[in-house]
Amino acid sequence: MAVLILAELNGNQLSEDATAKAVSAAKELGEVHVLCASSDCSGAAQSAASAVTGTYTLDTSGRSGYYVYTFTGNGSITF
Repeated sequence: MAVLILAELNGNQLSEDATAKAVSAAKELGEVHVLCASSDCSGAAQSAASAVTGTYTLDTSGRSGYYVYTFTGNGSITF
């Protein structure tokens, strides 16, 4: 089973303690993917990349409101 974790971020930095605990638990279920959603969150995704199967970024710079996104594969989500 594949698991997608929404990473906890502090600004644009990965909250490593909280995310690491979630990743450790999820690895018991199968491959783990992490979604980092924030403005300029590529650094957070890079921090998580070594511990998981795949990472995704959603850069919300300059946007407000609610959106629905559909994505497949590793990489970035664009508007």
